[in-house]
Amino acid sequence: MNCCSSPSNKAQLSGYVLGLGYKQFITAGLYGFAEANYYSYASSNLSSTYTDAGGGTVSSNPNLSAYNFLLGLGYRF
Repeated sequence: MNCCSSPSNKAQLSGYVLGLGYKQFITAGLYGFAEANYYSYASSNLSSTYTDAGGGTVSSNPNLSAYNFLLGLGYRF
């Protein structure tokens, strides 16, 4: 009898990332910047298989997306 085994996990993702950024020099070395990114993983396939007695496979196919924004200051030497 096999008890309490760890699951076998699989994750397959496909999608795309779009980004846009801007950099502006304020003085000779000081600059500011802004960046925005969009992540979309529309074809994800996640699953875990348990080999215990009475085990099985748990799977999910979520649509995943996220936004990322970045603002900052920098200095060039």
